[in-house]
Amino acid sequence: MVNGYSMNVQTNFLASHVQAGFLSTVEKKLTPHLKLVAGLHYRYFNSFLREEITDLLGGRFFVEDYAWAFDGVAGRQQVKTTGDLIRVNNNSIIHFANAYGQLLYNNEKLQAYFSLSGNNNWYRRVDRFNYVNNTESKTIVKPGFDVRGGISFLPEVRHTFFVNGAIISKAPYFKYVFGNFTNVPVQNLKNEEIQTIEAGYRFKSPLLEAGINVFHTWWNNVSLLSNEYVQLENNTRTRAMVNGLNAIHKGIEGELTYSPGRNFQLGGYFSFGSYKWQNNVVARLFNDNNVVVDTVKVFADGLFVGGTAQQQLGLFARLQILRFFSLRAEYRYFDRLYANFNPAERNRADDQTQAFRIPAYHLLDLYLSIPFNLGKSSASVQLNAYNLLNSVHILNGEDGSDHKLETFRGFWSFGRNFEISLRIGF
Repeated sequence: MVNGYSMNVQTNFLASHVQAGFLSTVEKKLTPHLKLVAGLHYRYFNSFLREEITDLLGGRFFVEDYAWAFDGVAGRQQVKTTGDLIRVNNNSIIHFANAYGQLLYNNEKLQAYFSLSGNNNWYRRVDRFNYVNNTESKTIVKPGFDVRGGISFLPEVRHTFFVNGAIISKAPYFKYVFGNFTNVPVQNLKNEEIQTIEAGYRFKSPLLEAGINVFHTWWNNVSLLSNEYVQLENNTRTRAMVNGLNAIHKGIEGELTYSPGRNFQLGGYFSFGSYKWQNNVVARLFNDNNVVVDTVKVFADGLFVGGTAQQQLGLFARLQILRFFSLRAEYRYFDRLYANFNPAERNRADDQTQAFRIPAYHLLDLYLSIPFNLGKSSASVQLNAYNLLNSVHILNGEDGSDHKLETFRGFWSFGRNFEISLRIGF
């Protein structure tokens, strides 16, 4: 009989990473009005995730049974103590390479650009918990590209009419490539496909600047993971992996800035949008040991996209007192913000109720900048006050079973808080 062991232990989930790369750019003027910009970009990323025992909670040791590991115990040491790793011990390794080129055209009445970018992503996973001997996955290659273009017409110096568009094939994030939490990659995982277009008008004079634009974006093959940053309490709770969602984002945005003098500005802005999911999908459910326990049909068609306020309003003012300090105040109002839907609880075709609508809220922030000289270097002290009115509100979260506040799970805002920083230029 084994005694003296801990039934439960306290642990820390730890993450560290190494990142390196390079970026090169070359510019060449082809004609008096046409310029070429091109370059290469490479990035290496290696993330190390692990769960470390910090407290045995009265016991002398903890027994790791490797019950959910692919290879099981396989002769490994099962007795663990403070400082040992359990349940999670893996690396995420990504190599990213990108080549891009952009043509820029500029004359007195017309400005235009066209850019083309191609990239490749190499994903590899190393898992020392699930596997004993063959701990490395095969390398998964996911290419992507984007094409962007735009044109601006200036009938005279104060007026600009513009149209921009883009087609983007975005490689999935690492967490979706190895979405099973093992070295087995997700099959038939497609790139996110994004097509977007916007058109607008800008006015600029010494006294007044204004702009307005409309946009329409088709966002296809979206992946998401519910309860991503929540430690599941037991095997009665799950997190869901969803692939293949489609959405449409459309809306109108505008801004206005009034500058009666060099030392004072007053302005405002707005954004009204409609962001909705367009299809139903299938989700895989994982338990607290990251093992697939079920698949469910997810009825998401017509639900508002969560996590982003689809109505935003703002006012701001900036005051410059000589060269001594600059004071900026900004008021923001957020509405039509919905909770993220829970895929595991959207499995009924007759439930078309929108996710919980988070109550509207407002914020008042204040920014004070005091510049000064530090020897031969320029420096400044920044004093910021956030949520000055101490607004108590919900930031974001996940919808519950009845789509009401009582079953909603989410995050509340900070109250009034302050920040001080020092900036020194060399």
